[in-house]
Amino acid sequence: MGIKKVNLGEGKKFAFEKHINEFLIRREDAKLSEVFTVVVPINKTTHDQLHEDMEQIFIVIQGEGVVRTHNENSVEEIKIKKNDILLIQLDTYHQIINTSKNEDLKYICINAFNKEKETEFTSVSHADNVIKGYNMTKNNLNERPVLVVGAAGFIGKELIKTLNNNGKYVWAFDKNEITDEFGRAEKVKINKDEDFERELLKLCKKYDTCPEILIDATGNNSVKKHSFNLTEKEFERQIKDNLVSVYGHVSTYAKICKNKEFSGKIMLLGSLGAKMSHREMVGYDAAKGGLETMTRSLSLDYAPFNININLIEIGPIEYSPTSNTDGDKTTLLRKLLPVGRYPTLKEVAEFIINFSKDIPIIVTGQNISVDGGLLSQLRPVFIEKLEEPKEYKLED
Repeated sequence: MGIKKVNLGEGKKFAFEKHINEFLIRREDAKLSEVFTVVVPINKTTHDQLHEDMEQIFIVIQGEGVVRTHNENSVEEIKIKKNDILLIQLDTYHQIINTSKNEDLKYICINAFNKEKETEFTSVSHADNVIKGYNMTKNNLNERPVLVVGAAGFIGKELIKTLNNNGKYVWAFDKNEITDEFGRAEKVKINKDEDFERELLKLCKKYDTCPEILIDATGNNSVKKHSFNLTEKEFERQIKDNLVSVYGHVSTYAKICKNKEFSGKIMLLGSLGAKMSHREMVGYDAAKGGLETMTRSLSLDYAPFNININLIEIGPIEYSPTSNTDGDKTTLLRKLLPVGRYPTLKEVAEFIINFSKDIPIIVTGQNISVDGGLLSQLRPVFIEKLEEPKEYKLED
């Protein structure tokens, strides 16, 4: 029909020596143009180049940098940042330098071909010829990915899908199988907590990088018992799953960032249970409260190393397995929320990703509630009362 649709997250990567192209609309699919994204990682540059057969338009979508151009008499540098648009005219030398210490530089490149000049037939053949012509080594260099731990869970899967749709590359870790298919995700199954460090270091070595952001969505609320019947082992397991394991992930990631001299962003996913306790979930709520304190304390330890850490505390989510209950109580609660409903899973995922992506390094140690205004609501809908005491008799 003469129309081709692509998504920013669907680009096929081609790694040059120091930067990556992601082909979206290739020259063999069009007559006069091609479109791709360019990723210039931290401390990297593109090669110095000029084109006789095409004009180029750059649209910066992430990060900041410098475009260096020159002729026989002078060198000029032009600063660029997100939302800037540049025109690179025919026969203009240009080199793109990532000047940010916090994130990869990423821009969309639109090539408009000069009909009077011959071009290589395919985008890949052109890239291969550039490698040869500039004596470069084809690399497995990758942009810094987003690491999602707890990727097989209810929120984890939505996070990966949304990250892919935003053009981000993901390393997905979980103790359970990640069954969903994702376009740009390296999926890793870890059998126990001790596997996490080994598997993360393996990927960092393979790609010579470490994740730009860690989003930790681990934990479970499967134990629902009155405290009279909750054993110490069950309580301990809740603390381990929801707090101790998270500390292990965070600590490993922060040390890798420090050793590689990279900045880092850590986003922990918690629960309003830290502030509004659930009945019969003392272990879960205690662990979520611990995440608040841990976030504040670690922010002090990590700030000197250009690593921030923040906590998103999530309330009920519309249509989630734990929030999608019928009855007058939940109906009334939804109506009393300032927004009149629970947030959807998509809304929560998009907020987490946008917040973690754009948050500056100076914002750290914060607890942010994503709850539709639930914490703002002071008038209770109902008081949850203790059931008959006979249900909680101490066992002999």
